[in-house]
Amino acid sequence: QHAKRVLNDDGAYDDPWPTHKELFDRAWASHDIIEAQVARIETRPPRFRGA
Repeated sequence: QHAKRVLNDDGAYDDPWPTHKELFDRAWASHDIIEAQVARIETRPPRFRGA
């Protein structure tokens, strides 16, 4: 969600950073980020759970 929000942001929002920060923090605190790192080390496709 964070990447999608950043790519689609046209700068029209008055104060976008709280929303960006919240989405960024949620993305980096998820199990999926750990799974991505482990999968890369193990050279296998990641098994994302979306949580």
